Amino acid sequence: MNVHHLMESKESACWIIYLLSCCPECCEALLSNSVVSRAVNLLGQREIFMDSDIKVSKTTALVRIMGNLSIDNGAAELLLTSSSVVSVLHMLLTSPYLHIQREALWLIGNVLNHPSVEIQLLAKNSNFEDTLEPLLTDVISKIL
Repeated sequence: MNVHHLMESKESACWIIYLLSCCPECCEALLSNSVVSRAVNLLGQREIFMDSDIKVSKTTALVRIMGNLSIDNGAAELLLTSSSVVSVLHMLLTSPYLHIQREALWLIGNVLNHPSVEIQLLAKNSNFEDTLEPLLTDVISKIL
């Protein structure tokens, strides 16, 4: 089943997919449907972001989907190597909504503290952390 159209058009579908991503038995099906890359693409579209309560809610669901699925090596690798992820995370970390900033920090923490040695090396060798570090320091100091 292709969920991309549902993710794009329905806020409620994003929340259902998020709930499914909480269930380990469903993760493989979600990953095989490229849900993480679709979430990154949707968040990369500026018009989805922060114009209304529905868009804030959908953004929250999409970040939580990525956070839950980031435990998978392939999803974590995608998040570390996709050219648009850093700009999406920058946008999330500069959100006027504190809960969105917290969700983004949680997602980044999942990726940078991944249990796989290969993913940890990829994170260390990518510009992911270095690019976000000044912003991370600022956001963490605001939240604490």
